[in-house]
Amino acid sequence: MTTDREAETLARYFHEAYERLAPSFGYETRQASAVPWGNVPEPNRKLMEAVVAEVMLEPLDDLRRQLAAKDEALRGNVYLWRGALVARVDALTAELAVKDEALRALLDERLRSMPGVNPDGSVSTSSMAETIARAALASPEQEPTL
Repeated sequence: MTTDREAETLARYFHEAYERLAPSFGYETRQASAVPWGNVPEPNRKLMEAVVAEVMLEPLDDLRRQLAAKDEALRGNVYLWRGALVARVDALTAELAVKDEALRALLDERLRSMPGVNPDGSVSTSSMAETIARAALASPEQEPTL
């Protein structure tokens, strides 16, 4: 949205640049109009401000509105994608929790079926020593290799 201040500022810049550049193009402005902005007659200043607003600022306002609409659409898409990603992460987390629980149960079952492990999961030292001794007797002694 343009403001009167923006239009006045741009009209002043235009006037000052026009007066400064006119001689470079072989053009001499009238003495009556070749004055600092503050001395330009009020009707002329208002006319230049209206021209600047129509030619420069209104198209900028249109562009700002278009960009704002596109920005809003992009933000909406970001929120949709974020929601989908959060839902997917939540689903994977739940799936992993189920698999973790099943894996723990399988490990507990296998551990309890090992020789020397009591049904409550504790290890019997006498059974463990017996299992180690049997394993040692069953395999021939090997010489360490270097």
